[in-house]
Amino acid sequence: MPTPAAEVVTRYAAGAATHPNGKPLAPDAAAAWAALGRPDAGRLGAARVRDSARREWLLEAHRELERGRFVVLRPAHGDLEPFRASADGYRPEAYLPISEQDWLLLALLTAGHDGDAGRDDPELAGAAFPLVDRIVREAQHRQLMGEASDEDDEESP
Repeated sequence: MPTPAAEVVTRYAAGAATHPNGKPLAPDAAAAWAALGRPDAGRLGAARVRDSARREWLLEAHRELERGRFVVLRPAHGDLEPFRASADGYRPEAYLPISEQDWLLLALLTAGHDGDAGRDDPELAGAAFPLVDRIVREAQHRQLMGEASDEDDEESP
């Protein structure tokens, strides 16, 4: 049985070495947790994830002074539009709302990575899968895909 998302985040925050089932956290768990703390960090990293329809997405986690904590999911293939989800209520008409816990879990997976499979922690990846799947389905249901893409032109590299 996979470790619940809340427990994964709690273990990273506490600096634990293992998950409750005894499996080790990623070797760089402490550095990943520390990277999430800066309110002006910008793009924290990116990881490739899949949803239950086996579509591959590039997940990017961001933390900015103006927009707060948010994630961007971009399709790795096909013609789906990217969409965004905010943990701080930024542009609720265009960004899907997610909880702080959701953002922390996804940011832990991506921090310090640049489009690979993300942090080497199967429990973290396992907890992220149903979250990504739920977010994708909700964005499609609310027809948010592509809604906030105009902001990409304003972002600095």
